[in-house]
Amino acid sequence: MPMERASKKSSSLRMNKTARLAITIFFFLGDFLLNAQLPGSIPDSAVLARQRVSDSLRAIPLKLISSGDYRDIRTLDSNEFVIRSYNAFGKSFLNNIGSPVNQERETNGFMPMLNYGYHNQDFFTQLAQERPFIRSNKTYSELMVSEGLFFSNSTTGLIDNLNASAVVAKNFSNHIDLNVIYDRINQKGIYQNSRNLLGRLSAGLQYRNPQSRWSYGFYYVNHLFRIENNGGIVDDSLLFSSRFQVREAIPVYTDRARTDIRGNQYRGVVSWLISTSSGLRPEVFAEADYQNWYNTFSDQRTGSQTLYGASFRMDSNGLLRTMAMYSTPIVAGLRMNPGQQTEAEISYHYTFNHLIEDSTYRTDLNVSVWHAGLHWNRGSGTIGLVADIKSQQSQGLYRFTVEGSQPLRKILKFQWHATIANDLASIMQQHLYVNKRSIRVLDAQKIQTLDLSAGLHFNNKYLPSLTLGWTQFNKLIYATAPDSIRQSDQDIRRFNIVLTEDFQWRFLGTTHRFRWIRVAPDLPGWSAWYSHHEVYFLFNLARRSIPMKIAGYVDLVQSGKQNGYDALSGFFYPVGGIIKAGPFVGLSAEAQVADLRFVFSVDHLDSLWNPQRPQIIRGYPQYDYSLRIRLLWRFLN
Repeated sequence: MPMERASKKSSSLRMNKTARLAITIFFFLGDFLLNAQLPGSIPDSAVLARQRVSDSLRAIPLKLISSGDYRDIRTLDSNEFVIRSYNAFGKSFLNNIGSPVNQERETNGFMPMLNYGYHNQDFFTQLAQERPFIRSNKTYSELMVSEGLFFSNSTTGLIDNLNASAVVAKNFSNHIDLNVIYDRINQKGIYQNSRNLLGRLSAGLQYRNPQSRWSYGFYYVNHLFRIENNGGIVDDSLLFSSRFQVREAIPVYTDRARTDIRGNQYRGVVSWLISTSSGLRPEVFAEADYQNWYNTFSDQRTGSQTLYGASFRMDSNGLLRTMAMYSTPIVAGLRMNPGQQTEAEISYHYTFNHLIEDSTYRTDLNVSVWHAGLHWNRGSGTIGLVADIKSQQSQGLYRFTVEGSQPLRKILKFQWHATIANDLASIMQQHLYVNKRSIRVLDAQKIQTLDLSAGLHFNNKYLPSLTLGWTQFNKLIYATAPDSIRQSDQDIRRFNIVLTEDFQWRFLGTTHRFRWIRVAPDLPGWSAWYSHHEVYFLFNLARRSIPMKIAGYVDLVQSGKQNGYDALSGFFYPVGGIIKAGPFVGLSAEAQVADLRFVFSVDHLDSLWNPQRPQIIRGYPQYDYSLRIRLLWRFLN
């Protein structure tokens, strides 16, 4: 009997260690995916109540969650904007909430749209798989309201931007959870004739019982985005403030140009744990989706047709481009040891896509992918292997990735990543139909990619973190003009250096970010460097019960080429010479009062002494100074 009790105790200790490690792994993944700072264990309700008040302003208060299963813990923080989180140091965007961002230029790695479908809408949409899901043993709700005012010498007067988000998470019978999340933007835009309406509704119902081998989930996401702007079209005259008495509102012909994006996704998932006694804990899972997407660009003012080039000068009825995609993805696979020190997965993905452009070009794509992944966690080091073998358009394609991390003598942490891929361009890049006639047909070849990166993260707070990246593309597709899309016949290489420094001493802190991008030969015009510098002060009010943060920042930008943007194809292309922009100056103040978070910010104060606003995207000058107030309430009942 004593030996039996000792054995049970030893087994219990091993299970506790495994559970703690699994929780730690999950928190790490949650931090990576949601940019949240989480503690490493599950607090009880009393500790949680204190922690929700005392969390630092940079952390997201933890919502509690039903006990036991590491998969039951998740956090959510409402973004200020409906669009996907974008975190680059640069300023190469269209300054219109909801407008596309030149993500290929700014982000750490390319997003060359090497897949099926119309990926120019990826800047706006989120799939159900990317939406967070909250499981709580109590009803959790969240309300965010953010109002922005842009004080410009604009012919439209004050420019306002209202963002709102509502979240409700409800638990039934301890094992059934319902989530409903709604995001909305109403904007009277930064440019003349600019009105935006962006909204997303998502809902999910999930059953997960730690005592049961079965789990189920049903999810729905709806997108409705209506974007009215000048579409990146060059204005009808140069922007002289002496003539128009404006600094932002651009008098353009395309006052009736509009982009509409609509989409629905219905998703169901199921998993079955084959054995709870086996050390490998094998689990079978399956997923099925139905998705439909619609993307329309229209300009019904015939006088603006000359702006789109010679191809449209005879179009007296305006311009219309429509795209639609209907997809049915199906996934089935097997997981071994999910969330443990060593885990593996093999799965098969099949997607049927029906694509339509302008009711003229129609095609069916059958895409199948075999996916395999293997991950080890040993001590403080990790290593992962991922392989994807894809069949698409009668082509054999692949993507192999190996990555890992390893601490070195408690001095620094070394991280590395390598990917080699062979893929196809998207249908959007290969074909373009406008007004029911073909504008572009590109017989695209396979695109080869080799991507390597390494990072050094020092434990010493005085030393910066360093990341080096090198990417080589063969047959890269890029734009040289609105009506000129090409596939390179030579290798294009991209070098990337990122330096980050975060230092805090008592109540004073500084943050510095620097990114240098060099593309050779720079056919797409993506070479640039960016830097962000911030100084902040932390202090407490009302007997230390209200933590506050006051910060000031400066942004600097230098791009090797000015960009142009073509609303018809969604491509950015190089124009002009070197653009030096900045310093962009801003101030912010944050406070946390119990469950209420308050943020006040003023951006682009530099416009007060520098009225000539730089245009990193041609036709889109940086906006004047703006004021934003954000309130975020969280309730746990």
